[in-house]
Amino acid sequence: MLTPPITAKKPTERSHHGDVVTDDYEWLRDKDDPAVIAHLHEENAYTNARTEALGVLREQIFDEIKHPRGRLVVLHAHGRGPAVRHPLPRSDRRT
Repeated sequence: MLTPPITAKKPTERSHHGDVVTDDYEWLRDKDDPAVIAHLHEENAYTNARTEALGVLREQIFDEIKHPRGRLVVLHAHGRGPAVRHPLPRSDRRT
């Protein structure tokens, strides 16, 4: 069984308005730190391994979202989707 990578705790203390706050994960903010980059690669590899079986579904959903006549856009255009509507090209609009 796959196990997720363990994020190291490196406590950093800061003072905000007189209160001392300890953040164990402050070190992850440094995007140029090789340790941060390595940890992110480990997390991405774990996520990809756990969701590998969803690859086809992910592509289908992505295609529906990006395609101008995809099912999700058409449902929105005909008022069968949520209140947020996505614009269609003028040639596809009802008059």
